[in-house]
Amino acid sequence: MVRQVHKFSKFQHACAALLPKQIKQFPYWFTEDEIKSVLYASEKRQSVHEALQSGIRKASSVVRQRSIAKDYTVLINKDKKGATAKPRSKIANRRVKVEPKTFFANERTFIQWLTASLLLVTLSSALVGFGDHAAQIMGLTFMPLAILILIYATFVFYIRLYRIKTGKPGRYDDVFGPGLLTVFLCVALLTTITLHFKEHLPSLYNVQPNGELANRVVELKESPTCHKLNISGLPPFFEPSDLALAGPDIMWIASGGNMIATINLQNEKVEEVYTVGDEKLDIECVMVIPEVSPDILFIGSEEPINEIIVRNITSGRTNQINLNHILGADPVLEGLAYYSLASSPFHQLHGESNNSGIFFASGLNRIEVFMLSFNDSRIASATPLTTIKMKGKIGALVAHDGILYVVLDNLGRLITVDIASGKNARVVHDLPGNTKGWEGIAHHLTVVDLEQKHYVYLASDTPSEIWRFEWEGGIGFLPC
Repeated sequence: MVRQVHKFSKFQHACAALLPKQIKQFPYWFTEDEIKSVLYASEKRQSVHEALQSGIRKASSVVRQRSIAKDYTVLINKDKKGATAKPRSKIANRRVKVEPKTFFANERTFIQWLTASLLLVTLSSALVGFGDHAAQIMGLTFMPLAILILIYATFVFYIRLYRIKTGKPGRYDDVFGPGLLTVFLCVALLTTITLHFKEHLPSLYNVQPNGELANRVVELKESPTCHKLNISGLPPFFEPSDLALAGPDIMWIASGGNMIATINLQNEKVEEVYTVGDEKLDIECVMVIPEVSPDILFIGSEEPINEIIVRNITSGRTNQINLNHILGADPVLEGLAYYSLASSPFHQLHGESNNSGIFFASGLNRIEVFMLSFNDSRIASATPLTTIKMKGKIGALVAHDGILYVVLDNLGRLITVDIASGKNARVVHDLPGNTKGWEGIAHHLTVVDLEQKHYVYLASDTPSEIWRFEWEGGIGFLPC
């Protein structure tokens, strides 16, 4: 029968009809007959549910009994026949469910390994190309390590991809990779530390390779043995890049650019400033050969090419000598030095000729030895002779009294090479101060108060300074 009910609720009606024993009061539209019918239906559903639960429990008990009987039969057969029969596994060999994001996670892990390998390759290339001897060995150690990481990462990536596609259960983590990578990196770092320790051990204890104690001039300060030149009259932004003595009291100063200047060492004033060529030049070194002519300058520039500009100050005549076939195309010319061919052991490498000399030009970490034949400012092309290897970047060169002085500015060292004997014997000295900007060097022998003094001038571009230090053979720089 259909009848009208005020504020009828389907939710309340359904709850009362399906769960009559869990409500406190039936809605007002239920009659007594309807309430009895609902309660009877609820009791009937409960009895059916209990019967189903009882049947399920009985079926489970039967299954367990059959399984026990089967296992017991297998054990009896094993005892009788000695066979190793295996009961069938209760868990089926099911395929592992794989989500699409699993493929992306595998690719991300592979890309991270590639990033680590690429970082090592970049670091290795930088160390080999721009580092010193120890850094180059470190770079060569990292290069095969990066290749091994790349090969291992590719192998692991495809193994995981195969397991993911086939859905076979197993370990997806990397068991050996991180440990091997850590071991390789530790070996490479220990190798590098060992090389640097052996190379810098003498300077750590202030001991020279010949066993003598070295005078380490750490602090730069005014003293009778250390003096900073107070030069007046230099153009703005004039940064010294090299020094050369043209007489007892005259010094040439080269600047990183296209300017050179002369100063008087007595009053420390600029006498003249010259402009050489155009603004494209980058003058890094200057040299005077008194036995040839005090008016001829040998100016070294690394831009736009590695070349020597020979300039006669009196006549203004110039001549360019291209050194790219000796030093290469990269801008590396940082220092020039000259040694007389007649007194040089290198004359055995080339036939002697009149008006000839041995020149030394610095590359990045090597010194190229070549010969020039000159007459006034007319000079033939350079003839290469040999190469002297150095462990570090070269900042300046000068030859004095049969000794080649090599400034390694990035290491803070001065290497003396005995070129007069031809034995290439080397002695290491620490450069004064803590700066790595020494770019020029010159020697000056003079008499002060009836006592002969040997001074070494060093030029720094950062900060822009020129210092005079007292030098004693066999010891080096005297303390300030």
